[in-house]
Amino acid sequence: MHVVMVAWRVKPEAISAFAARVGSQALASLAEEEGCRRFDVAQSTEDPARFLLYEIYATQKVFEDLGRTPHFLSFSADVVEMTLEKTVQQFTLLRV
Repeated sequence: MHVVMVAWRVKPEAISAFAARVGSQALASLAEEEGCRRFDVAQSTEDPARFLLYEIYATQKVFEDLGRTPHFLSFSADVVEMTLEKTVQQFTLLRV
């Protein structure tokens, strides 16, 4: 399994709009991507402008293919002006 964590810092005036849009993206990913196993969205309790996405995909290729889907391209276009900072980390899920 392929794990992706995306940390976002958004403009203060865009917090509500970003939260709504990223929530829609999570639902679309779960519904439309066969290999998307989990997509959680969290908002910082210390800084409401910080969000964390925790996503699990069946494979790294499934995640890479996401970048070409209409719902991802639309999401990216919608949030680019809301975003101050974005970092992406990728992991392999260990079975322990």
